[in-house]
Amino acid sequence: MDGVIEVGRLRIDAGARRADIDGHEIQMTPREFDLLRVLVENEGKVMSRDRILAGAWSPRFVGEPKTVDVHVAWLRPKLEGSGIRVTTLRGVGYRLDVLGDSRPRVLFVCVDNGGRSQMAAALFNRHAGGRAWADSAGTRPATRVQPKVVEVMREVGVDLRAAKPRLMTVGLTDGAARVITMGCADGDFPVVSAPVEDWGPLDAGGQSLETVRLIRDAIDGRVRLLVSSLAI
Repeated sequence: MDGVIEVGRLRIDAGARRADIDGHEIQMTPREFDLLRVLVENEGKVMSRDRILAGAWSPRFVGEPKTVDVHVAWLRPKLEGSGIRVTTLRGVGYRLDVLGDSRPRVLFVCVDNGGRSQMAAALFNRHAGGRAWADSAGTRPATRVQPKVVEVMREVGVDLRAAKPRLMTVGLTDGAARVITMGCADGDFPVVSAPVEDWGPLDAGGQSLETVRLIRDAIDGRVRLLVSSLAI
């Protein structure tokens, strides 16, 4: 796998060799990353130690099946509170499970998912501190996050280099506490059952760096109010 795969709140970018939860990078060794990658690729499936060993590290690494046990023990603490669990099946192997998540979830939607909605979701996840979480999508997603958006978010300690725009679907709104639209045309946005709130355009596309900073700060202020309104 060379692309990006998402399981629950966990996002794996195999090309960049990066894993993050709610946009926060998980610090891990190369071998831990390879172990997590093969478990994510086979989410919900029972994996024997031999199969994990072959899929994660061979032919670059030669080891015994018990090596898997050691690396699982190292990896588990890094997944605590993520809603992702590596389940031990004694005498059989391991399985990666996605647990139910009862925390409020917010979905930010703009047109290209390359700017404002990416900033909003990342800022929400920072301010919510794990008590709630946010995702983002676009009605007509771009191929990448805008470079100026990546730059101004890096200025406040948020790394969006691995973020990828994705298509808005009705399924993404299932169970959402709030859906925030940011400049979506009425004809592009589907009818959803979740509460919808419109924040207007706030479009960073084609703007100067200073204007994008102002948009970031405006979004940040609204996100803080939203987090407070959820009573979490």
